[in-house]
Amino acid sequence: MIGFAKVKKLIIVGLFSLSFVFLSWQPVFASKPTFGDALGNTGVVAQGAGVGDKVSLSAVVSSVIKTGLSMVGLLFFILMFYGGFNWMAARGNEQQIEKSKNTVFAAVIGLVIILGAYAITAFVGGIIKS
Repeated sequence: MIGFAKVKKLIIVGLFSLSFVFLSWQPVFASKPTFGDALGNTGVVAQGAGVGDKVSLSAVVSSVIKTGLSMVGLLFFILMFYGGFNWMAARGNEQQIEKSKNTVFAAVIGLVIILGAYAITAFVGGIIKS
């Protein structure tokens, strides 16, 4: 059976929690969005994504390159995770450790190549826009 002291503690903690919730409440005065607001915002978002009405060829190419580099960055992360996991799971097996080290090393070399490609793309893109 629960003692009186425990019930008293539960009531005090419950009241404190409820007072914290209700005393920290503040009203929010937000405006109700309209359909016109949504249409206006989709144009801004579409233009930023490179799919709006007035999109230049350089914006489309830039968007494609950024997407490709993002995919390759994801591949780098997956390879690093795979190599690190295999290294931890090798349990001292020198052959598996060496294979894992080679995977991590290849992933790092790939990252350096991708960063170089990004730097070249940013440089050429800056020249073309000027």
